[in-house]
Amino acid sequence: MLPLSTFAQKKQTKSSTKATKSSHADHQKHDHSNHGKMDKPEAAVEDQSDSLKVTKVTRLPNQFVGNVIYSPESNRLWLLSFGPPANTKGPSVLYELNPTTGKEIARASMPFLGEFGAPACIDNVLYVGIPYESKVYKVSLEKANLGKMLGTLTVPGFNRPEIERS
Repeated sequence: MLPLSTFAQKKQTKSSTKATKSSHADHQKHDHSNHGKMDKPEAAVEDQSDSLKVTKVTRLPNQFVGNVIYSPESNRLWLLSFGPPANTKGPSVLYELNPTTGKEIARASMPFLGEFGAPACIDNVLYVGIPYESKVYKVSLEKANLGKMLGTLTVPGFNRPEIERS
């Protein structure tokens, strides 16, 4: 089993802005030789960058190769393995794991071949884009129907065609 950081929590820093008021007299004292160049800002601003914090590490199934999907709204965790030939250990599989313990809750075989980008989870539906098919698959994440194909969306040009050369 390979460890993977699966949960991150945004930690936002509070910021305060201290604006300095400049008067007409201050403006007259201003060095105009620097015009057209970047002036230092007159307001002091603290760092407003967000940071991520690892809150949990979960062990994945042995030799897992694929994507991790976590829904903070439902507190559910899924793994979707690549299919062959990218995954030499077997077919594509959709796993649901207990996010607290990392233990497998359910699994479903999937028809996907090769690699694909990170899926998106919206309202208990997993959207999996397969570029070489120019399709996005809609897969059920409902506990009773985990892995059931709900349909596809055709995305013309998803797999960019070769450019003709003259």
